Amino acid sequence: MCAHKILNCTLMCWKKPEWQKMSTSEIYLCIILALCVPKGGAEMFYRKSGQDVVMNCGDAAQNSDLEWKHSDELILRINGKSGRMMKGASSVAGKAKITGTKLVINLLGTKDSGLYSCTGQNKIGTKNTWQHKLHVVSVIASPADVVLDSTEVTLTCDIPEDSTVEVQWMRPPDLKPFGYHGKTVTLKSVSLADAGHWVCQVKDEQGVELNIGLDITVVGPLMSTEEIVVIPGDTAELPCFLPNLSVLTIIGGGWVRHPPNGTDFLTLETQGKNLHWSDTNTMPRIMLFAQHLSTNFSVTLTNVQSADAGVYVCTLMFMGGKNLSAALNLKVEEDSRAVVPVTLEITAALGGTAELPCSHPGASHLHVIAGGWTHEPWHHLRFPILMSTESKGLHWNGTDVLASKVTFTDLQLNTNFNVTLHNVDSADAGIYVCTLLFEDGKHLHTKLNLTVDGENVRVAPDIRQTSNIKEFLQWPLLGVSLWVWAAAAGGFILLIGLVVVIVLIQKKRMKTRKNKRVRQNREKTKYSTASNTQELLPIEREKFSTKKTERHPHSGRRERQTPVHRTQNYRNVM
Repeated sequence: MCAHKILNCTLMCWKKPEWQKMSTSEIYLCIILALCVPKGGAEMFYRKSGQDVVMNCGDAAQNSDLEWKHSDELILRINGKSGRMMKGASSVAGKAKITGTKLVINLLGTKDSGLYSCTGQNKIGTKNTWQHKLHVVSVIASPADVVLDSTEVTLTCDIPEDSTVEVQWMRPPDLKPFGYHGKTVTLKSVSLADAGHWVCQVKDEQGVELNIGLDITVVGPLMSTEEIVVIPGDTAELPCFLPNLSVLTIIGGGWVRHPPNGTDFLTLETQGKNLHWSDTNTMPRIMLFAQHLSTNFSVTLTNVQSADAGVYVCTLMFMGGKNLSAALNLKVEEDSRAVVPVTLEITAALGGTAELPCSHPGASHLHVIAGGWTHEPWHHLRFPILMSTESKGLHWNGTDVLASKVTFTDLQLNTNFNVTLHNVDSADAGIYVCTLLFEDGKHLHTKLNLTVDGENVRVAPDIRQTSNIKEFLQWPLLGVSLWVWAAAAGGFILLIGLVVVIVLIQKKRMKTRKNKRVRQNREKTKYSTASNTQELLPIEREKFSTKKTERHPHSGRRERQTPVHRTQNYRNVM
């Protein structure tokens, strides 16, 4: 406790404007500190949780005895002569190290905050103590940093209680100050405007600033329209979509009607990691926008009758018991305020291209907020949907669209909503409906009857057949086309085959080397045996000749002497 007061007083003494506010006893204390610790120093550190800190031991000599403490608990002690280091009982000791005379602490946590002191000797032998104050700051989002739209979240900038810093939260996207100064802010009902990078800004009395970021992700809202008005026998699109891919896992949901009329409606189910519509649908008049579900959960109700009027609710259930829902009111009126549908006839060549027009007058006061294309009867062909968000405005969402089959252009003045079909085949024939939803509840249907002309073929039959394979390979699976998965699998198989070939080649080389070494050893052994035999042969021959020519007298007989005259005659001849 005393050490904290001394540090605060030392910091206060350094600030000249504070002298006028200090009492006489405080001034005397500063003078005593100046005399007692002439070479010591005090420094304030602010670090984010998970960062590292390096604290200097003043002018302590490299080979002097050093002692680092955290709140009077020993961290590390080094003997200057032997270089031997001893760790203390402090919780910081396990992740601290000394480099030269500096203390380095890695992966800081909030418990590492506090007063640090270093005691050592300078080059002239004077023993000094240096003190530092460390504040480890962390940011926390409660209950989590991923939240649903319209729920509550609390942001906390966790700072040690003894800190006198000023804390200010800055909100995205332009990082302007949010609310009053304080460690905690609470967002009662979050929206997409609250998503992004929040910053906790910390400033101390010395002007030191620390910015700690926290990313908040908002899932939702589930977007729809409030009211749809149709005439009997018409088609009603029930929009339901997320503005972005959900970070949270969707485990269920679907459409229900209020009040219930005894007819089963669509439900969402999970199979593995994939989300799909259930097979319990008993309403043949319902068409689906997409089978591979990610952001678009809209459906279309055909041949609407008066009994279909009511409130329709789209719900998404997330892991953890959370859910989002959106409701719309379907009205069926004889005197409808809906814009009269337009029907067009379009003919496209087999294998050719078909342009599907959909527009409304640019001078109209009607403002489009949603919409999309459907095909009657329904098949695997998927179209982009129109959605409006604060960040992008009105735009196409083509997440589930097969790019090689259906293309669309950027919206022009929000009046042209055309799409283009490529590689047209007989299955593409039928009724196409473009639905535009307006902000005042009105809607516009543009109906097109597409006829495929088989006589005017624009591509060869064999090419046309392969287009189905290409189309199949470009189907998205978990957000990635099938051909990408196939290419990845082929590359993996090729890699395994290459590894097997390399292993076999290495084994063959090793076997060849082994056989070569065996042959060499055999040749060396053979040569060594032959050499030894040749060395032994002269010796044996010499022994044999010696034994053969050596004359031994018989027992009991005298050795016969050579006559002298024969020897003399032999010498004369020589």
